Amino acid sequence: MWHAYFFQMSFADNLVAGNDYDFIVGWWRDASPEYDLPAEVIESVKATFRQPGVVTAAFNYYRHTFNPANRDPALEHLRKQIASARITVPAIAFHGTRDRPGRLEGFNRMDQYFSAGLEKVVLPGAGHFAHLERPDQVNPKIVEFFKG
Repeated sequence: MWHAYFFQMSFADNLVAGNDYDFIVGWWRDASPEYDLPAEVIESVKATFRQPGVVTAAFNYYRHTFNPANRDPALEHLRKQIASARITVPAIAFHGTRDRPGRLEGFNRMDQYFSAGLEKVVLPGAGHFAHLERPDQVNPKIVEFFKG
């Protein structure tokens, strides 16, 4: 998760914005190396990031999650409550085997957070964006889950 730490850096906002957000293309390819990223998808993502405040808002997730100094102390009790809460309804989660290193291991350990059960679907060859890469496998599985 190198990007979680990279996004902490003060220069990250400008570096990511450089060359019309080409950083995002590389970042997506790193997360989904076998996905042929359609031009209209990446253009839509870039258009979103071009809007004022979006890069900072996106990075603030990482900046507040991974750096306690950036957290609002008045919200600490809520953060702890959320961190210790369990999901109390049945859930389904998808993960590709070609996502960034180490993520599949974390995926395999997340059952403890789901007290009503977690159906895990591993998609061989898919990366981080399984819903975009394998909609023919993901979408029917979601429908089946909700019909359950």
